[in-house]
Amino acid sequence: MTEQAKPLRGVQIVTLAQQFPGPYACSILADLGADVVLVEGPDRRDPTRRFEGHFLAVGRNQRGVVLDLKTEEGICGMHELLEGADVFIEGFRPGVAARLGLSSEALRERYPRLVCVSVSAFGQTGERASHGAHDLVVQAMAGLIREDDDEANGSPLPLADLAAATFAVIGVLAALLGRSSRGVGSAVDVSMLDCLMSWNAAALVARANHLTAAPFPPRDPAYGVFPVGSGERVALGVAGEDTQWNVLCEVLGCDDLMGIPTAEREARRDELRLRLAEALALVDDAEGLVCRLTAAGVSAGRVFDLDDVVTDPHVVNRKILVPVEEAPDLRVVRQPLIFDGEVSTVERGYPAAHDVPLAVADH
Repeated sequence: MTEQAKPLRGVQIVTLAQQFPGPYACSILADLGADVVLVEGPDRRDPTRRFEGHFLAVGRNQRGVVLDLKTEEGICGMHELLEGADVFIEGFRPGVAARLGLSSEALRERYPRLVCVSVSAFGQTGERASHGAHDLVVQAMAGLIREDDDEANGSPLPLADLAAATFAVIGVLAALLGRSSRGVGSAVDVSMLDCLMSWNAAALVARANHLTAAPFPPRDPAYGVFPVGSGERVALGVAGEDTQWNVLCEVLGCDDLMGIPTAEREARRDELRLRLAEALALVDDAEGLVCRLTAAGVSAGRVFDLDDVVTDPHVVNRKILVPVEEAPDLRVVRQPLIFDGEVSTVERGYPAAHDVPLAVADH
């Protein structure tokens, strides 16, 4: 994507957020053209720098500067950045930014057009506002840890972090749009718990109103992961579609199971799942099976490992993994939206310790 085509070209963002939600949000905004400057302290660097792959993934396309916000010089440097900024993002527990003189109230009084985004575990208000928490704890408190989860480690993805990052991006974009008509910025309060509850709304709304929730995963016996005879695994995604069920049964040679409607399949789930497993165990060509099923309109795919994902022809064609322009040997996952047929480019990897010139830096 050319610089002129990037939709957030000209937007200036200053961020103090570290770890995952804030940096991931900033990487998306940077891919879309925003100029993002990450501010780190001399003794408070982003702890995820120790995981180079992680930091590259969420720190891409950003610039960096080191400022000691405990000093007058550091605060002056911060305000030098904020003078020309459109957005300020912080990820502290509520009250920390205020102690640094960087609360949304203080900043918006000084910079009325500034959009201030605060990302925290539980939000700026409420009984747990002062509490900090990592992703697993928020998942647990959003009702996502199942009673039968022996490991109790939650999702393999940091869902609370990702949800908060996604809504932080939405908040930035909405506040910038609102500023264009009202002339002033907004204070955006992003709670990891609130965001994850929004993602879990289908279950929570049903429970709060004593209504029937759709089960997830679906109870259909053909919704799940199955091993095949070749030693690979395939994922089937039949979720109430009678036509897909019938095609699957025909392909697997289970003609006697054809015509069983959704409700009966759900009631006989264990029995029918065992029959499918037995039939799939006789398959010695996972790719051939998937090709036959998908050609007939059945939702199916091989279970990929990470190496399979990054080399998959479809992934390569979509250019979701792109080279870093300043370091072409590095590849990163760009933000996933495609505008007018053009994919986002990534100019730089993760921010260096101090690549933003500041007048105060020479003081």
